[in-house]
Amino acid sequence: MKTLEEQYKARQSKMDEQDAIVALAISEDREITAEEEVSADALTVEVKEIQASVDKLEKMKAIQDLAANSRKEIHTPTQVIDAVINTDEVAGSAESSLEKMAAEAFSFSNLRSFKGPNAKRDAFAFGHCALAALGNNKSKQLCADWGYDIQAAGNEGTNIEGAFLVNPQFDNTFIDLKNTYGVMRQEAMMKQMSSSTLAVNVREGGLNGYWEGEADSGAESSKTWGKVNLIAKKLMAMSVWSSELNEDAVISIGDDLANEIAYAFSYSEDLAGFIGDGTSTYGGITGLQAAVTAATAGISTGASGTNASWAGIVIADFAEMVQKVQSYALPNAKWYCSRPFKAGVMDRLAFAAGGNTTAEWAAGALPNFNGYPVVTSEVLPTSADTAEVVCFFGDMRQVAIFGDRRSNTIAFSNNTVVNNISMFETDQLAIRGTSRVDINIGRVGNTTTSGSMTGLLTSA
Repeated sequence: MKTLEEQYKARQSKMDEQDAIVALAISEDREITAEEEVSADALTVEVKEIQASVDKLEKMKAIQDLAANSRKEIHTPTQVIDAVINTDEVAGSAESSLEKMAAEAFSFSNLRSFKGPNAKRDAFAFGHCALAALGNNKSKQLCADWGYDIQAAGNEGTNIEGAFLVNPQFDNTFIDLKNTYGVMRQEAMMKQMSSSTLAVNVREGGLNGYWEGEADSGAESSKTWGKVNLIAKKLMAMSVWSSELNEDAVISIGDDLANEIAYAFSYSEDLAGFIGDGTSTYGGITGLQAAVTAATAGISTGASGTNASWAGIVIADFAEMVQKVQSYALPNAKWYCSRPFKAGVMDRLAFAAGGNTTAEWAAGALPNFNGYPVVTSEVLPTSADTAEVVCFFGDMRQVAIFGDRRSNTIAFSNNTVVNNISMFETDQLAIRGTSRVDINIGRVGNTTTSGSMTGLLTSA
């Protein structure tokens, strides 16, 4: 049997091979081939098999280490066996220590990011992980006692002093927050990626019905499928925070840091999904704006043929959008626009049409427009000064596929430069988060036939 170190090296080698397949496709600006996809899937199976061996060896090593330490203080075989059996009690004591310290710690505000019965404990632990990554010796020791591994950050183009991989319980918090903030995450078809690549089947055509004579044989038809390849791309989000971190406010620190990082991720994902132009600025992702604009059959330019300003948009323009979207997209169709567009155009038209009370208007209780729900996103156009799609209508689940690798890394630094601002000189802290995602936009039609999403285009 291979040693634990040999298994580690074998696992990393297979993962490197898989990443190399994806990196080659990205460098050549193409999707992975069928042959590459088979190779990547095979490597995933091998990594899982090696991981199973690693798990067994790590468990055996932990028992051996505990038994060896126990022999320094006890002498009988029975005592050694008891010490090995009570491994869970050792872990339990560390957990109890964390629970007790978190319960006694002071919190300056109600928690926004961490939820559930263990919210205060998780925020407390996450805050100490941040302090430990920045070199606080007490926090380092506490994190070691609780089982959180604080690692040195790799070189990813930014001088980050310390980093740690997000513990699974923290990862769930980030996932929940991103799902709350991100419109794309809420509205698109979500696919969890167990490796760097994922092939997704999408429906392209259905069965046909034929009228046949009594003695005629039936004509055959088939449901047709297309394939979308998701390739996990690294998303990096940077935020700046006050470096006045202290142990008294560790719960508030942890809660606020989690909120900032998750929001930055979600905002970047929405930018790529809605506004992405296929360049490296958006991770090579082509968003809804570009896709719908290219598929001109689904574009509405308004009753007059062009809308130079929001003031000129009328109810008939929205009716045209509903008319152009395919019928199969209507059951789950929604409007997608910015909050200023909803307030300045949709709410204005709805109020002018009558049937809405002043109380409803003042309370903003107009979640629907023209019979369909309205979803707002901060990344969509907020003013009428450019030629762009200012509002979309359709079924987002039919046009957007969101691939999530579900792996987050958080790094901190008080000795780097962000946007030409020195963190050290301004007494601030840089927070860098990375995750791996991909967004595929399609099924929006073409120049002759509309699809599952339409858009309202304004002129400059």
